[in-house]
Amino acid sequence: MSRSRTTMILAAAALLLTSCSPSVQVQSDWSPSADFDAFHTFGWLPDAQDDGAGRAVDPIMHERIQMAIESQFADRGFEKVASGADLMVGYEVTTRTNVSYRTTGTTWGRAGWGGWGGGVTTMRTVPVYSQAGTLLISIFESQEKNLVWHGSGQADLRGISDPQERQRRLEDIVRRTMQRFPPD
Repeated sequence: MSRSRTTMILAAAALLLTSCSPSVQVQSDWSPSADFDAFHTFGWLPDAQDDGAGRAVDPIMHERIQMAIESQFADRGFEKVASGADLMVGYEVTTRTNVSYRTTGTTWGRAGWGGWGGGVTTMRTVPVYSQAGTLLISIFESQEKNLVWHGSGQADLRGISDPQERQRRLEDIVRRTMQRFPPD
C-alpha cells in the first residue's frame, strides 16, 4: 500500500473516531475573590453520594465518580487528606429524558410519460427519546465554607454495557468538566 493511501486511511479513521465521540456540554464558574494558589489539599463532603433528589448513586458509580475526580485533583498537584483539607468536594448526578421529533416520509407511485404521474406521500412524525445525564461538581473553601468553584458536564447516557467503556466515558466527562479548575 502506498504511503499516501495509508495516510489517507489513517486520517479518515481519525475523523470517523472524532465524529463518533459523544459530546459533553460543560460549564463552570468560580469566585473571583478566591485565591486558588493558596489551596493544596482536598477532601470529600460527607454526602457526596446523594444525587440531589434523595436517591443515592449506586456504590459502583459512586466509586467511579470519586476516582475520576480524585485523579483530576492529583493531576493538578492537589493532595487528598482525611481531615483539615483546604477544599471540600461534593457532587450530584441528575438525569433528564429529552424528547425530539423526527418526521419521515414515504412516497408511493410512479412517474408517467414525461416524468409526470400520480403518487401518494405519507408523512409521519415519531418521538425520539434520549437520556441526558449531568454531573455537577462543587468545591468549597473549608474554613469559610464558601463555594469557590462549580462545574457541570452534561452528556447523552446511552446504554454502555461494557464497564471499562463506562469508566472511560465517566473519566472523559469529569476531565472536560474540570478543565477550567483551577481557573487561570
